[in-house]
Amino acid sequence: MELLKEYATGIIVVSVLAILLENILPATSHKKYINVVIGLVVMLVIVSPVTKLFDVRSAFVLPELVIDDSDLSEKGGKSLVAEDFAQRLSNKLSEEVNKRCGQTVNVTVFVDVNEKGEITGIRKITAFPMNDNIRTAIVDCSGIEAGKIVEGDAE
Repeated sequence: MELLKEYATGIIVVSVLAILLENILPATSHKKYINVVIGLVVMLVIVSPVTKLFDVRSAFVLPELVIDDSDLSEKGGKSLVAEDFAQRLSNKLSEEVNKRCGQTVNVTVFVDVNEKGEITGIRKITAFPMNDNIRTAIVDCSGIEAGKIVEGDAE
């Protein structure tokens, strides 16, 4: 009996609030959208006991988005981000030099990382083989000054 009383009270309260909102709001072009939302809320209150009976809510539960950064919060994990950045930049620069110079070049980027594991800058870029055209292409693509671009080892 208490459940039925609660149900009727809920419908009455929501209906009275809906009528008040409908009369308080000015007649604007948005009023029809507001009425639709109010109608949906009233319908949800009316249908809520049915969802409790059939446990329909569990069918409509959205999965929780949990981002697990526990492996990145460790000191070694932060360096993984820096290593990944350096590797991707190295690959991109190798591709760009190949496009511009028509020559396959092994480019390696070395980044500076602070104690928090954040990338603070690029220490140097090595390239093999190295010549002035390749150095100029790397400077144009990366924006790094030419003094930080040196000849590296053949790997």
